[in-house]
Amino acid sequence: MKEEKRIERKMYFPDKNKDSLIGVIKTHPYGFKETYPERQVNSIYYDTASLDNFWDNENGHENRAKLRIRWYGKDLESNKEAVIELKMKMGEVGSKIREKVGDNKNQRIKDMFKITSPVIKIYYKRRYFESADRKIRMTVDFDITYEGLSNSKNYSKPYIEPGCVVEIKYDVSIDDKISGITQIFGHRINKFSKYARGIFSCYY
Repeated sequence: MKEEKRIERKMYFPDKNKDSLIGVIKTHPYGFKETYPERQVNSIYYDTASLDNFWDNENGHENRAKLRIRWYGKDLESNKEAVIELKMKMGEVGSKIREKVGDNKNQRIKDMFKITSPVIKIYYKRRYFESADRKIRMTVDFDITYEGLSNSKNYSKPYIEPGCVVEIKYDVSIDDKISGITQIFGHRINKFSKYARGIFSCYY
């Protein structure tokens, strides 16, 4: 699969429920409409034994990467659409390489698997929206749950995130318009990584 490039912005709402956020999106002047039915998103993240990818994120390294397997619904074993995703970020611009589980074609993905192992499973429910001009996508994630997978570290029972996350995804060319799009939420864009949050919740 080809490499995708885009900007992703996130807003974390620790004390708002999904219904109030969806209400704001549906009345947004950019005319957002729901594009897919609600579904469960599941990811298994891989990292090195010393959690190098996690610490790259925490330390704000300019270039960083995350490897994960993603699927929808509950059962990974019978899911023929499960994909491997290598997410890379250079400054504010992110890119993603995707291939189906079992294809094993991309060399960068192969190299990452050689030095990593599963460390955490993250799953949540997601609602999908798109602006009237189809240039901006928004998602609302809720019931976010983190489960530690590493045998080399102690971790507690699964941790359920109390808040919701709104993600805004768009092409680099319209980055100057995003502040006007987010003002209606009365909330600033902030740094939020489900992976980093999950590692802290399960291991620290």
